[in-house]
Amino acid sequence: MVNIDWSKANRHKRGDGHIQLRKTVDGKHYYKDEHVYVWELYNGEKPKGYNIHHIDENPSNNDISNLELLSFSGHKRRHSGHILKDGAWWKPCGMCGVLKEEQKDFYLTTAKGQSKYFSICKQCDRERSTEYRNNMIANDLELFVARRKNNNGKYYSKNKDNPNYLARKKATQIRYLEKKKRLLNSGE
Repeated sequence: MVNIDWSKANRHKRGDGHIQLRKTVDGKHYYKDEHVYVWELYNGEKPKGYNIHHIDENPSNNDISNLELLSFSGHKRRHSGHILKDGAWWKPCGMCGVLKEEQKDFYLTTAKGQSKYFSICKQCDRERSTEYRNNMIANDLELFVARRKNNNGKYYSKNKDNPNYLARKKATQIRYLEKKKRLLNSGE
């Protein structure tokens, strides 16, 4: 590994606003983000699995008082509106917008081996589920009534009076008999 003196490196601003250092040693280019360099000057090497976060979210402000070490997940949470309060993560609900404690007020789901919290709080999820269930019941009732009506607007008393049902039943019986016949012929 090459030991690089980043204090004399060229600086340029990336498209995302971060300042990047560039140093050429023996014809090979090396790059390092300036905020990482500044943090490492004061605290030693950045541990693997961690990011350096700009507290004021200004990627050009690389003052040491504006930098903090966060885990990858903690860094992602910060940029998605989470707040760390008394050792617990709080986040705004995607429906009501109220800031609530993540572990207490949001459901945890596991998908593809990764655990994550829902974007809406338990209370909003319950309200949404109740509304969805009520709509489904109303829609099912409308479908049930529509299926039982004939063209004249009268209700069928039984399936045997419904011509659509009788046609489907007959087609199913014919398919079954044809399949049975094919199986018997193939066994000879």
